[in-house]
Amino acid sequence: MIQGTKWKILLADDHSVTREGIMVVLRQMQETKDARVDEVGKGADLLPLLKKNGYDLLILDIFLDGVDGLQVLDFIQKESLRISTIIYSRYDNQRMRKAAMIRGAQGFVYKSQPVEEFEKAIRTVLKGRKYTLPSRQKELVTEQPLRSQNSFFVPLLERCSLTKREIQILRLIAESQSNKEIASNLFISEQTVGVHRKNLMRKLGATNKASLIRAAYEFQLLE
Repeated sequence: MIQGTKWKILLADDHSVTREGIMVVLRQMQETKDARVDEVGKGADLLPLLKKNGYDLLILDIFLDGVDGLQVLDFIQKESLRISTIIYSRYDNQRMRKAAMIRGAQGFVYKSQPVEEFEKAIRTVLKGRKYTLPSRQKELVTEQPLRSQNSFFVPLLERCSLTKREIQILRLIAESQSNKEIASNLFISEQTVGVHRKNLMRKLGATNKASLIRAAYEFQLLE
């Protein structure tokens, strides 16, 4: 990307307040104050916009209504779109961050980071480089104690009556694996995976994959 270009940026978040906050940041930055910035709040509207408008930068909430960020990254790769993506999330989760970067995200930002780091991520990605977490923040994420199997499963069974198999499948869904891939990994049929997925959505009050994964993190069901 060439410095001085009038950037075309797309903000994808289902919370208008969050989009407004990011817009303020972009308007205050020298590099993006004159950028064309579009907004989208629903996953169903996002993918057609990406194909149509030739954006330079996508700033994406990993849990957008109707689609999750990993699916969007897969779509960008499949369609060979020349767009850089910064994913942001409220959840300090290494697995999710690594999955996003493997799928081609140029940056991953936690909402708990200072706004200066968010600005740094934008500048870095607009220069054609990948943004990585500051070393101390990596340490803070790594230092989070892992829960033992007992301390992890007991609250789950009490809160949502999830079985161990359902938790396994939920984790694989969060990694954007298809029913076929999950079935292969767990040596069960696709039909069985589908039944478990329906049960998970019912127990967590989810209406689609994105809301299912969002609920899992909201309830702290995933590490």
